Parts: sequence; structure tokens; C-alpha cells
Amino acid sequence: MSSASKAFHPVRTALEAAGVRYASGGFGASTAFGEPRFTNDVDILADFSMESQDRFLCQLPPAFYADREYAQTALRLGRPFNVLYMPMVLNFDFFPAHAFPL
Repeated sequence: MSSASKAFHPVRTALEAAGVRYASGGFGASTAFGEPRFTNDVDILADFSMESQDRFLCQLPPAFYADREYAQTALRLGRPFNVLYMPMVLNFDFFPAHAFPL
């Protein structure tokens, strides 16, 4: 398992524990499907509510950093926010699903 995959595991666990539907893209998805990229971020489209976002952020281990107030404001405005995995300086960019209707 790659270092990025190890970093993604607690994020996935926190999303699932918070009951958030999500889809991964960017570096994480391209690497998983055999087309490596050399950016240091993972893009995630997530179907957050204010409550599920708070549950998600509370589930993250201490190795992750997120500015809760910024994340809540971003969600309210339909904008992305990020979570940083500090040991690798790996950035998880979260895009609110309600801001991108299909």
C-alpha cells in the first residue's frame, strides 16, 4: 500500500463513519487506476450536510489538520475546503456535491 493510500484510509473511514457519500478524483483516483500524477492532493466530491461535515472532521485522527470554521463557511457558500495530512503534506480537497448538480 502506498503512503498516499495509507493517508486516504483514515479519511475514508471518517467519511463513512459520518455517513457521507463521496467520490475520489485527482491524484488518488488516477494513481489507483494506474496513471500516476505527481501532484500532492486528492480531490473528493462529498455530499456533506453541516452535521455530517462536523462528524467527519471530529473523526479525523490528530495527524490531520482542518480549519473547522473555514470548512463550515465553505460548505455554506458551496465552495471547496481542504484537510491536510501533515506527515506527508498531502492535501485532501473537498468539493461539496450540492454545488455541482449532475
